[in-house]
Amino acid sequence: MKYQRAFTLLEFLFLIVILTVLAIIITTAISSSQKRTRDAQRANSLKVLETSIRIYREENGAPPKVPIGCTNGLVPTSSGEVDALAIGVCFDPDWILGIVPTYLSVLPADPGPKLFGASGPDLGKNLRGFVYMSDGTDYKLMLNQPEIPKNQGLHKIWDPARDGVHGTTDCPMNNNDLTTVDCSNPTAWSYYSEGAAIW
Repeated sequence: MKYQRAFTLLEFLFLIVILTVLAIIITTAISSSQKRTRDAQRANSLKVLETSIRIYREENGAPPKVPIGCTNGLVPTSSGEVDALAIGVCFDPDWILGIVPTYLSVLPADPGPKLFGASGPDLGKNLRGFVYMSDGTDYKLMLNQPEIPKNQGLHKIWDPARDGVHGTTDCPMNNNDLTTVDCSNPTAWSYYSEGAAIW
């Protein structure tokens, strides 16, 4: 009688280890590719929004207003406008007033996934998404917490005020002088007018 050779337990375990390692490598590559795709979509949306805001500002003499519900605790005047810097972190269709439908058909939304704060005042809040700030003269349009914030292809839109180590000796910044900023740990991307760089 002839015996057929079968896998030994050791060979079977070795095969399982190899398949597991391959599965991890493939899953990581797919996940990274999905993050890059979503970040490319975010960067494109940010640029389209910035162009719309710039055209609005040229045509109207001022940047778009921030909705009353997005004033981050600031009290609006009797006319409904906010005198001080107002930060719009709204995820409804009107988080920048006056852009839709004249300049864009709809305002973009972040493609997800959400990034929830784990402690302190950010506990349970979504920290990822578009932010619009305006004081009536200047504006900043920002994407907070992209999935791959150090994307070297997008280094020109890294937000100078949200570089992770801003104000340290490694990353000096004096008032509005952005020429001294050379940081490599961004937490946001942005487009802004002259007076809003350090907001």
